[in-house]
Amino acid sequence: MARRTIKTSNGKKYSGSVSNFIDCGEYIEYQKNFFTIEKIYKKLIVYESDTSIFTLVAVLTFTFMLTTLAILGWLKIPKFYNNSLELAKVEKLIEQPSIDLLTEYLNQYQANKSKTSYVEQVKSEIEKRCYKLESNLKLRKNNHGYINNNLKDSYKSSCPEVIKKF
Repeated sequence: MARRTIKTSNGKKYSGSVSNFIDCGEYIEYQKNFFTIEKIYKKLIVYESDTSIFTLVAVLTFTFMLTTLAILGWLKIPKFYNNSLELAKVEKLIEQPSIDLLTEYLNQYQANKSKTSYVEQVKSEIEKRCYKLESNLKLRKNNHGYINNNLKDSYKSSCPEVIKKF
């Protein structure tokens, strides 16, 4: 059943079935009950709304369908709880001494937009370690045998510029 609501500038509200309202040109007749008919002049109307059962059913059906899709997992909703897991993973990588694992993470996720902040953290840590390596190698520059093959192998993919210098 369709419903209609009208509010006027004098604060009155008229609401009921569409069949209770009759459009008569300059005014609308509102039949509140069998004995009472009021005239609502159109120039006094500040709000008017028509709603139908169809509209109500459509809104409820759409809401039900979205909820069902979300429950079934067919609707992709961002999962923010994964952020804390990823942060823990990156922090664990940074704590360990091997720079290769950091470089592997960087290579694997560099193009992933959802992990941009984590990739930046890893990139910063790699740069910090490469700078530290370069500083240590400069201090030991007089000792030509210091940069051995093991050191080259450990840092060649992560700090190629530093390895080239020495």
